[in-house]
Amino acid sequence: MGALTFAIGAVLLLTFLFNRTRLIDFEQHAAYLGALRQLGELDATLDKHVLEVRYGLLTHYDPLNRDLSELRETRARLSQFPALLSAQSRQQMNGALRRLDGLLDEKTEELNRFKSWNANLKNSLAYLP
Repeated sequence: MGALTFAIGAVLLLTFLFNRTRLIDFEQHAAYLGALRQLGELDATLDKHVLEVRYGLLTHYDPLNRDLSELRETRARLSQFPALLSAQSRQQMNGALRRLDGLLDEKTEELNRFKSWNANLKNSLAYLP
């Protein structure tokens, strides 16, 4: 009798777990993780391009502007949360995204300051004998 009860409980548990996994949209989950990964990669690429501009390996700012634009576009995609997230998780994610927005704004200001400083440096060096 105990084995039958255990078997019925196990079947019910497996049925419940199977139904829970069907609620997860794996494509949506993978797309969200991909956007998070892409955000980190774009940030690293932007930093690389800043160094290349600073040391004269890049002579224009187009890659910096493109990287920053792609960072913002990727950030916008992160506002569409996977459907399975609870309300509490969504609130936590919204808080994290607000902090990310602040960091992106700060990075944009620093990047604009760098471009101005770098242009002044190049102009000054051009006039030195």
